[in-house]
Amino acid sequence: MERSQSNPDRVEKTIRASLRGLNFVRSNRQETVKVIMSWVNLNEKDAARTYDLSKEGFSRDGYVTDDDLSFEWNILKEATKKTNVSITATHDFTILRKVQKELGVQ
Repeated sequence: MERSQSNPDRVEKTIRASLRGLNFVRSNRQETVKVIMSWVNLNEKDAARTYDLSKEGFSRDGYVTDDDLSFEWNILKEATKKTNVSITATHDFTILRKVQKELGVQ
């Protein structure tokens, strides 16, 4: 939360890159399969299956739900020892909406 308030331009750039990345992954199966093969050292068949099984999990518009975040949020709370931070602290979508509008993502 502090970072989005103290450096909104950086957060906006990060969100913009994430939305473009999500769009690329959803629209470019073969290129994404190549990346999966490289990153996790899978053969093409297994990388393609991984892509096909996970594609629907990639957000279309950048929004995430509490359920989407819960696993990662718990890991972050443990790692930072900040157990008193609620997941609802992540729900300021102001910058996301701005970037979505700029990129025509709805």
